[in-house]
Amino acid sequence: GAGGLTVTVGVAEFTTAADGSFTVPVAATARVAQVSAGTTVASRVTLAAGATRLDLPAPRAALWAQILDDSALIAPMGDGAVVVTVTQDGLAFASATAQVAGASNPTVYDGSDPTTWLPGGGTGVGGVALLVGVPAGAAVVTVIGAGTSVDLPVEVAADAVTFVSATLPP
Repeated sequence: GAGGLTVTVGVAEFTTAADGSFTVPVAATARVAQVSAGTTVASRVTLAAGATRLDLPAPRAALWAQILDDSALIAPMGDGAVVVTVTQDGLAFASATAQVAGASNPTVYDGSDPTTWLPGGGTGVGGVALLVGVPAGAAVVTVIGAGTSVDLPVEVAADAVTFVSATLPP
């Protein structure tokens, strides 16, 4: 089962319950969470802050390497990656673009399956953008779609994937 896995957030460690659930205290600042069982990384991580839940994919190292290789992306050591989910009226939004200053790769967007990421054109039906090679630290991700733009302040974690959500106005 999923019980007994170790969840590490910063220097704090938590252990999952028999059903795989765990609780991480959420502060106002960003947190990086990793779920591990030995060298195996879980396929999904859910963080909750009160009534707000954030369900995140956590690709295994081999899958992440395949995504980078298939998309011709280079993830420099010390930089991070940002996954942006774009919604409008509660639904995934296609055709949005995302950019961040200083990224060493062009933005790629969700394709037909979890390992297919396409350059240019904007988000696919899943409404997801992937920015790789983003300098660690404070950044602003700009999402453009539906005739408007949204600036998302984000703290990019080094050698990790940071998740943010953009909600476009109706």
